[in-house]
Amino acid sequence: VIESTYGLFNLDAAHIVPVELGGSDDIRNGLLLSKDLHWAFDIGLFSISSKCEIIISRHVKFSTNCEQIKRIEGRQLEFVRGKLRPHLDAIDWHRQNRFIG
Repeated sequence: VIESTYGLFNLDAAHIVPVELGGSDDIRNGLLLSKDLHWAFDIGLFSISSKCEIIISRHVKFSTNCEQIKRIEGRQLEFVRGKLRPHLDAIDWHRQNRFIG
């Protein structure tokens, strides 16, 4: 749990390509997400476009819950100092192998 001026946050480091499937521990194969969003990312309820915008599954769009995921649709990823971007190959892998469009 990380404390900031906005309160307490429950953040988790998420692999884009899981290590057990050949992903590395390189920082470009990771995202910092809340634990709930980490779980949703791992099962493919949302992914990232090649332009680093969040895309959500049609299953989320038509769900009566999943409000946290619905709120992030279309948002642009934010990068530390504008440099540490996820590797595009990892993002593409996730979209093709995990995302349940």
